[in-house]
Order: sequence, then C-alpha cells, then structure tokens
Amino acid sequence: NPDDETTAADETLLTQRMRHVTKEVHAQSDRLVNLKLSMVLTSKHLYAEAISLFWPIYAELEALLEKHKDHEQLGMLLPILPILRRASRFEEDIKSLLGGEDLVQELIQRRVTKKKEKQKVYSPPELQAYIENLRRLSKESPVALIAYVYAMYSAIMAGGAIIKRMVKKAYSIKSEEGVQIFVIDVDDKFPNSKTVSNEMKRIINKGMKLSEEEKQLILKESSQVFARNNA
Repeated sequence: NPDDETTAADETLLTQRMRHVTKEVHAQSDRLVNLKLSMVLTSKHLYAEAISLFWPIYAELEALLEKHKDHEQLGMLLPILPILRRASRFEEDIKSLLGGEDLVQELIQRRVTKKKEKQKVYSPPELQAYIENLRRLSKESPVALIAYVYAMYSAIMAGGAIIKRMVKKAYSIKSEEGVQIFVIDVDDKFPNSKTVSNEMKRIINKGMKLSEEEKQLILKESSQVFARNNA
C-alpha cells in the first residue's frame, strides 16, 4: 500500500533517510578520500593544498547559517554553531603546515581569484560551482542547506579522529597544530564529539519539525553533497 510506505517514511528519522539515500555515493566518496590521502600525505604542501579546497565550503556554510539565524529551522542550529565552526581552523592548519606567510598568501590567492559583487570567486571551477549552489539554495530554499550541514559536520565528527591520527603520524606532529580542523572543543554540556553529533541529529530530526515536502528537498540535495565533494 503506497500510503503505508509514506507513513513508514514519515516515521523514519530524516538523518537515517539521508544516510540511506547517500549510502552508495558515500562509500564511493570514502574510497576517493582514502586514495587522495595516500597521495597528499606524502607532503605538507600537498595536504595543505587539499584541505584548502574544503576551507571555502565550510566558510560559506558558516556564513549562510549566520545569515539565516532568524530562519525558523536553520536558526535552531545557532546554539551549536560555535562548536561546529571549522573555517578559521582550516586557516590555522594551512598556516601551520606551510609555515611561511608568503606560501600561505600564494595558496589563498590561487584559491580566491577575485571578488564579484562583494562575493568571493573561487578556483578551480568545480569549487566555484559548489559555492554558487550553496548561495542559490540560500536564496531559493534555505532548508535544503541542512543536507550540507549534516554531511559536512558529520564527516568531521565521525571520520575526523582517524584522519587526524594519519596526519599526525605522517608529519610526526606531537601537538594539535596542523590538525585543528579535527579538534572539537568540548564543555560540560558536550563532553565529546558524539554528544555534539547527537545534538545536531536531535535538532534536525525532532526540533525542526520539517514537513515531508521540506524533507524531500533535503534528501534530493543529500546525494549532491557527496557528488560535489567527489568532483
């Protein structure tokens, strides 16, 4: 019965449905990440170059969450945004890995090519297309940004610890310098990354009270997150 299927879909948590629709492309993404890591971890410069491709995505997402702080649903993420924020940590890691300010500026200039109508334009074109899509969603259907928020921050909290260990081992890093993007600031309310992840899921699944139509928008965009990350 089609009605039973709809009811079953309604009762399944949105984050579980997101995981389900992205299962195949997520596995492909994981394989690509492992392959790329094996190549870039041979050089600090290559690794800095690799993470500089994700820095603008987190920066844009965080700017858009701030912009939509009064949005009925997106605004609910504001209390955990200080813990989620990664953009400044990417910048710290790039500086730590490259050392010299000249090298840092050279990389940033290659990544941010110009400003157009007060907005940054990024290179390569795939990155710019990614950013433009986030900006388009922000204007047309902000709720669809939840697909990116959930995927991008879950990646940090779920797989970050493993990648952090790999990076520290590859470059014999003893402190947290160079791996700040994987460090989650904990406090009494959120003693570890798991509790932050659970709170994000609770907000999305229960707090936001999304309609089925809104959920479908998010699910449609979910598989695009990994496809764009893999580009």
